[in-house]
Amino acid sequence: MISPEWMFEAILRNNSPSYSGKGCAIPLHSRPENRLSIYPNPATNLIRINTGAEAWDNIPVRIDITDMHGRNVISMMTYELQAEINVAALRPGIYSVRTSKNGLVLGSAKFSKTHEN
Repeated sequence: MISPEWMFEAILRNNSPSYSGKGCAIPLHSRPENRLSIYPNPATNLIRINTGAEAWDNIPVRIDITDMHGRNVISMMTYELQAEINVAALRPGIYSVRTSKNGLVLGSAKFSKTHEN
């Protein structure tokens, strides 16, 4: 038998679907759904990001790029479904990209920045 601590149920709070369990509620719309895609990967100078956001609602998408130490190295806002970002000034390494809209996470992914040949 499954203990009650591990049982979750779908509920509606303030017209927003959530999962609730023992002492917690996690809004469904704040969980990353990986609507984000990045190419080329690895990259040398430029990355193209498909934000996965609906373009019709006139709410900008925030794009944050952080290094592996958690430092925010690039932040920008866009109304476009796709964005090009110049990453030539970044040091080679692995970077995380997160997109959000109105504070709600749309997706997250990683890319590798390499030296130019």
